[in-house]
Amino acid sequence: MLELHASSVPNEYRPILPFLLTPAGWQQKGSIPGLVKLLKAFLARDSAQLVETGQYTAILAVVQQRLIPSKVNDGWGFELLQAVVQNIPPCVDELLLLLILHLNGTTDRTSASTSLRLLSAY
Repeated sequence: MLELHASSVPNEYRPILPFLLTPAGWQQKGSIPGLVKLLKAFLARDSAQLVETGQYTAILAVVQQRLIPSKVNDGWGFELLQAVVQNIPPCVDELLLLLILHLNGTTDRTSASTSLRLLSAY
């Protein structure tokens, strides 16, 4: 529903964001695709507010702590990272550090190649 709003995020949706950034919401594997889609919609429509409040760092924390370490969910993590880079360019330095740290500790070829593809795009 949020994706249907062309401009900014309506006020009715703003109370949802803090819940999306808590670890409890990311424990159910089946909810991860929907949560990623919602966060991508917030990033596309409300990036200025996310930067102003510093909530984009919580999105990076979700990616780093919940999505990237999981072989099952790392694809969702990279998708969310790409949305962060596209909508919040000032955080590219943090993203590069995150990807380099991930590359340093991974032995999974698919994850490594996705990281390198994302790095090469920027």
